[in-house]
Amino acid sequence: MRRVLCLIACLAAAPAIAQVRSVEVRTPRPFGHFLGDLVPVTVEIEAEPGFALQAASLPSPGPVTYWLDLRAVEEETAGTRHRLRLTYQTFYAALDARSLEVPGFALVLASERPHGATTARVEVPGWSLGVSPLREVQPPRRADPADDLRPDGRGPRLRPEPMRDASLALASLALAALGLLARDRA
Repeated sequence: MRRVLCLIACLAAAPAIAQVRSVEVRTPRPFGHFLGDLVPVTVEIEAEPGFALQAASLPSPGPVTYWLDLRAVEEETAGTRHRLRLTYQTFYAALDARSLEVPGFALVLASERPHGATTARVEVPGWSLGVSPLREVQPPRRADPADDLRPDGRGPRLRPEPMRDASLALASLALAALGLLARDRA
């Protein structure tokens, strides 16, 4: 008897389990981010037909942690696929290359049906973000500190002839104009 009741309970819970098929988080690259970089993240959720993301459950722009801000949230839905485009900005001043954990968040999907609303909670998992320093903290010591500097770049070699010819032409025009002015005033 207990097995039959357990089987009925599992079958009754099956629609609730099957509401969310998959959750996938995509980032362009998991490493090489610097102080101030904007990091675009795409979250794709595959759900049963008829379910829509509740706008109130979307993450709101603002500080996420002391080193990370959420700048923008865009949502688009195509059939059973819900796509969130999130833009994060990192403010972590790294002293060495390291991987930091971005916390996940929860979303709510809802389906309005004639017999009532059904909701499903979606847990978007956290992911890691690799940050790098802008410069070395302790560069290797060298005998001459000038060796730390890069040599000056070579500028393009300019030809002086066009500028010289233009200067001579303008000087001769100015001299002719001065002569005409002197004749007029004399």
